Amino acid sequence: MRVTPSLMAFNRGLVSRLGLARVDLEQLRLAAEEQTNWMPRSLGSMMLRPGLKYLGPTKGHGRAISIPFVFEIDDQARLELTDAAMRIWLDDAPMRRPSVHTYIDNGDFATDLSGWTDADESGAVSAWSDGRLALTGTGFNLARRYRQVTVPSGEEALEHALRVEVARGPVVLKLGAAPGSDEILQATTLGPGTHSLEFTPGAGAFFIDLSHRGDYTALLENVSVEPVGETVLPTPFGEGDLDKIRWAQSRDVIFLACDGHRPRRIERRGRRSWSIVDYETADGPFRDENLSRVTLAPSALSGDVTLTASADLFRTGHVGALFRLTSAGQRVAETVTAENQATDAIRVTGVGETRKFVAQVGGPGSATVTLQRSVGVLGAWEDYKEVSGASTTIDDDLDNQIIFYRLIVKTGDYGGGGDVDISLTFANGSIDGIARVVAVSSSTQADAIVLKPFGGVEATEIWAESEWSDFRGWPTATGLFQGRLWWGGRGRLWASVSDAFASFDAGVEGEAGPIAKTISDGPADVVSWIAGAQRLTLGAIGGAMEARSSSLDEPLSPEACQLTRFLTSGVAPVAPVVLNDRTLFLERAGKDVMEVALAGAGVRQEVLRLTALTPELAGHGFRRLAAQHQPDARVHVLREDGVAAVFISDPLEQVRCWIEVETDGEIEDVCVLPDGEEDAVYYIVKRVVDGETRRYHERWAPESACRGGALNLQADSYLVYEGSPISQISGLEHLEGAEVVIWADGTARDAAVVSGGVVAVSGAPCSAAVVGLPYEARFRSAKLAYGARKGSALAVPKRINRIALVLADVHAGGLEFGPDFDTLDPLPVRPPFGPGDPDKVHRDYDFDGAQFPGRWDTDARLCLRAVAPKPCTVLGVAFDLETVER
Repeated sequence: MRVTPSLMAFNRGLVSRLGLARVDLEQLRLAAEEQTNWMPRSLGSMMLRPGLKYLGPTKGHGRAISIPFVFEIDDQARLELTDAAMRIWLDDAPMRRPSVHTYIDNGDFATDLSGWTDADESGAVSAWSDGRLALTGTGFNLARRYRQVTVPSGEEALEHALRVEVARGPVVLKLGAAPGSDEILQATTLGPGTHSLEFTPGAGAFFIDLSHRGDYTALLENVSVEPVGETVLPTPFGEGDLDKIRWAQSRDVIFLACDGHRPRRIERRGRRSWSIVDYETADGPFRDENLSRVTLAPSALSGDVTLTASADLFRTGHVGALFRLTSAGQRVAETVTAENQATDAIRVTGVGETRKFVAQVGGPGSATVTLQRSVGVLGAWEDYKEVSGASTTIDDDLDNQIIFYRLIVKTGDYGGGGDVDISLTFANGSIDGIARVVAVSSSTQADAIVLKPFGGVEATEIWAESEWSDFRGWPTATGLFQGRLWWGGRGRLWASVSDAFASFDAGVEGEAGPIAKTISDGPADVVSWIAGAQRLTLGAIGGAMEARSSSLDEPLSPEACQLTRFLTSGVAPVAPVVLNDRTLFLERAGKDVMEVALAGAGVRQEVLRLTALTPELAGHGFRRLAAQHQPDARVHVLREDGVAAVFISDPLEQVRCWIEVETDGEIEDVCVLPDGEEDAVYYIVKRVVDGETRRYHERWAPESACRGGALNLQADSYLVYEGSPISQISGLEHLEGAEVVIWADGTARDAAVVSGGVVAVSGAPCSAAVVGLPYEARFRSAKLAYGARKGSALAVPKRINRIALVLADVHAGGLEFGPDFDTLDPLPVRPPFGPGDPDKVHRDYDFDGAQFPGRWDTDARLCLRAVAPKPCTVLGVAFDLETVER
C-alpha cells in the first residue's frame, strides 16, 4: 500500500523513546525522537537555530550568573556576579571608566582628616576614627566635612566616577562648584556598601561634600576617583552562593536574598552609576516579645548607646540585629541648638492625677520653649503654653482623652548662648524604642545606634529581637507581589508594609500593615523561592504553597493571608520563572519542569508536568530557568551537562514543545532582556579553547539575521567583520586553535583554524564576514506508522520512496535528508533549484519530490540535518511511503 503523508508542523517537539509506539496520539505522531538545534516557531516551521555572538569573558573566566535589569525598555543592563564581585554590562560590554588623572588627596582618611574642612553645624561632630571619617549629627543639625579637588586641564569635560565606601550610613554626598552646592552631582543618600557614581566636573575644580544628620555615628571608609578600566563592585557572595541568590526588581533597585547572607540592594542611580548596599530596615520584623526574666537597658535615649542585659544574651552574630525595647513610662528629650527643633511626642491618657507629666528646660543656652499638643492623633499641633524653669508639672484636666504633647523652640525663639536641653516625662504609658547592634563587647553588653528613641533608660523585660541576623539567620528568598516586598526564610514568610519596601512597622494598622506568617503544616521548610503570577507562590523542599485571601480579587493583608500547600512532592532549590499568567519551576529532584496556573474559574491552582512526554530530557538534572517572550513564549532550562532544553509554549495553539540546544561547550547560565521584536537571550558558555577553560558571555543572534545575505549570523562565539576587503580576519584570540566556519559576502567559505588570533578567508577578499564555531541541527522523526489498511502500521515493513520538501531561506547546500544520520542525501540540484549557484540562498524552495535513500524497515524514520553557517527553515515535508502488510 502506498500513501503520501506529510509533516506540516515541527512544533510538537521531543518525545521519549519510551513513548514512540503511541502513534495513536496525534501529538506523538508529529513529534521527534531528536530535535537538536532546530528552533520551532508556534506557527509550525523550524529553522537552524541562530548563532551565539561572542561578547567577552566573565571576570577571570570564573563561574558567573547574570541578573537582568530593566529600568526602561531602552535602558537595560545585565549584572554579572562572580566570586565576590559584580560587573555591570551595558550595551553588551562591561561598563568601563575612562582614563582621568583627578586625584582626591587623603580620600582614605588613613591617619587624620587633613585637607577636609570642618563644617559641622551646632552640636554636630565630625572626627577621625580609626582610619574612617566619623559623622555624628544631632538629629537636626549636620555633621559635615568637605574638600576641594582639582581637575587636570583638558579633563573637565571627561566622565569621572567616585568610588565611595560607607561602613555605616546613611551619608549624604554632594558635588558642586562651591562648598554645599550640588549642581555637579545632586545630593544623594548612600547606605552602607560600595558606590560607583558617574559625574562630569565641568570646571577646573569641584567640592566633595559629605554629611550626616542622624544623632548616631555614621562611618565613611573611603572616597576616591575610579581608575581606568572595568568597574567591579565587591559582593559578599562566593562562587558557591551563586545558585542560591534570588532577586526581585522594583524600578531602579534589585533586592537580593541568599541563604547565609544579609540581604542586599543593587541600586541604579543613573545609567552609569551603581551601588551595592546592605538592605536595612529600621522597624522590624521582630520575633515574639521576650518571655524570660532577662532585662535590657539602654545607656541613653538616643544616639550611640550601650545595651546592657541582666544575663547572657548577646552573641557576635547579633551585629546588625534590631532590638525593640518598651519603656515603663515615657520620656522624650532633645538638645536644642537652633530654632524649629522639637522633642518627640508623649501620649497622655487617664484621669486626674494619673495625667500629670513633667516638662524640663535646662542648659546654658537661651530660648523660649513652647508646649504643644495634638488631640487624638499625631500631627495637628497647636500651642498650649510656654514652659520655663528646671521642672514644671503639667495637669491638663482633660480626663479620658488621648492627647499628644511635645516641646518645641519655634522660629525666632532660640536666643543662642549654647545648648538648650528640653524634655517631657510621663509616668504612665510606654514608648517603643529601636536600636541596631553595631558591635558586641560581651555576652551582656552590645554597642548600638538608636533608630527610634527609647522612652526611658531603666531596665525592661519587655523587649524583642529582630527576626534576621547572622545569629538568627537571614531570608533565603524574595519577591514582589501586590505592592509589597516579600521575604521567605526557615519556616517563615514576611511582607513589608504596602508600598514601603523597607518597613515592617507593626504599628501600621489596617490592610496596609506588614504580614508575618509561619509555615505550620508539613516539614520545617526553608523557602527556596517566591514568585508572583496570579497568586503568590512559594517553593520549598516540602512542596509548593500559595498565599491567598478569601477571594481572588481581594488583596493579601495581615488579616487575609492564608498559606495553603498545593504540591507535596517537593520543589528544587532553583529560581522559577513567570511566563504570562503561569509559574514554571522544578520539582524536588530537578528532573521535571512543573507549571502552575489558576484553573476552575480561578478557584484553585492546577499543576502540570511539562516534561511528562520527555522523562529522560533532564539527564542528571536541570539547574536554571529563564523566560523569553518574543518572538514566541519560550523557557530556556539549563541541564547539568551544559545542554539547554528549550520549551516553546502557545496554549491557544496547543503548542507544548521541547527541543535541545547544544554548542561546543557547556551552557552554564541564561539571562533574557526585552529587545524589540525579539528578546535578547544571553548564555554564559564554558568552552575549552587552546587547552584552557574559558567562560564567555554570548548572545543569541536575531532570527531575522539568520536568513542569508551578506552577514548570516549562524555560528557560535562568532565575531562580525565589516570594512574594506581583506583575506584575513583578526581579533579571534577567544577561539585560538579552534576550527571555525566563515560566512563571507553572502557565501559559505572553507572552514579554517585560528592561529595567533587570525584566520585566513578562502576565495576572494571579503568586506563582510561572520566567523565562529560550527554546530549542526538534527531532526529524527517519531515512528512513521502510516499506510495500514487495518490496525496499526507499527512493526509493518515500510519504505520511503520519494520526498517533497517545502523550505524557506535555505542555502543550496543547507539541508540533508535520509532514513538515519549515516545515510543522508543533499538537496536536489535539478532545476529550478540547481545546478546553478552552489551558494544561492533560496527564499522559497518548494520541490515536488526527490528520491529518498530509504530501505525496507519496520521502523521507517525521517532524518534532517543542517549545518551552520548555511541557513535553512523547514516548512513542511511530504513523502511517498510504501507498506507491505502480511
